[in-house]
Amino acid sequence: MKTFKKYMILGLTFVLIGASISISATSKINILQDEIQNSSFSGRGWSDDFSSYTLGQFLDGGTDDGGWKGWDDNPVYGAYVVDDQELSVPHSVEIAGDSDLVHEYTGYTTGQWTYIAWQYIPSDFVGETGFMLLNTYEDDGEKSWSTQLRFNADSGVVVSNPEGSELWLVYDEWVEIRVEIDLDADIQKIYYDESLLVEKSWKDGVTGGGVANIASVDLFANYATAVYYDDMSLSGEGLIPLICCDGELSWSNIVPGTTVFGDFEISNCGDSGSELDWEVSEWPEDWGNYWTFEPENGLDLTPEMGVMVITVEVIAPLEENKEFTGKIKVINTNNPSDYCEVEVYLKTPRNKAITNPIINFIKNNQNLFPIMQKLLERFGL
Repeated sequence: MKTFKKYMILGLTFVLIGASISISATSKINILQDEIQNSSFSGRGWSDDFSSYTLGQFLDGGTDDGGWKGWDDNPVYGAYVVDDQELSVPHSVEIAGDSDLVHEYTGYTTGQWTYIAWQYIPSDFVGETGFMLLNTYEDDGEKSWSTQLRFNADSGVVVSNPEGSELWLVYDEWVEIRVEIDLDADIQKIYYDESLLVEKSWKDGVTGGGVANIASVDLFANYATAVYYDDMSLSGEGLIPLICCDGELSWSNIVPGTTVFGDFEISNCGDSGSELDWEVSEWPEDWGNYWTFEPENGLDLTPEMGVMVITVEVIAPLEENKEFTGKIKVINTNNPSDYCEVEVYLKTPRNKAITNPIINFIKNNQNLFPIMQKLLERFGL
């Protein structure tokens, strides 16, 4: 059972000898575009007025939920689209009971941004509900809070954690929650109903030790009765970097235990002038020995700098006649939800002794007999 304990938490190219290669890369950008199909982007930002969803739709991480999902991607914590109250016709989202609704963002690591959420609290509201912004969010992983607001029916106030700044609640009206965020200066100003609630650090706003990044919003019911949100937006000025990989890869007929080499490219495909800090974060550790990447990370990569070539070296597994698959993952270190992946395939041949001198001659001079070499590979020779 969840409690308010969360408030207390202060193209790719490989060059090999004797192997065939193709490369396949994917980017989180396409995934994010699918997730936000019911949300909208205006200039440098995001907005959602819940008007494009169906009345009664349960936002729980489905493909038509505009990127909204339950905490840790658990559908139990989703929320309903309703028309009980709405700021912009015809819908709003109801946060009540189990609801713990999350929307992630990517690329907001520099510049000045304003997050706005309009909230309606009925006069018969019971319990304590929360509005939060996080600088780090991973499903079932690392999290860091920058903004935590508690709306308490018993005390009749909104409280900012952890410093305890308060303002009186406003009932039966749509009220603007506005967070003005300067990621470069590490400052946030939180307003409730046009009154300044608190000004503090963004990185150290709640949890401490955070990063310059707007990672997600969290609408947390905490088992309270219903409150409503509408006309939510993230807007402002800033340069957004995005990481991209390119190409396709597979290695065939690799002798077990031999070292294979290659290289692939990454680039900053975000805004002109944006700076990307990146690192190789994952690779197929369950097969292959001594994976090395040169370089394995980098700072301040701009779109104008073009592609960055990463050299790869690995020792093929010792198992014979077996296929191995996996992915190389490269992340934006300031925003791990922005990443790209390179699919890897390697196959080792059967260990068949060759005594025919003609075949041995062809294998040892395969550059002279490319067609014959393909036939030998086809039959595992």
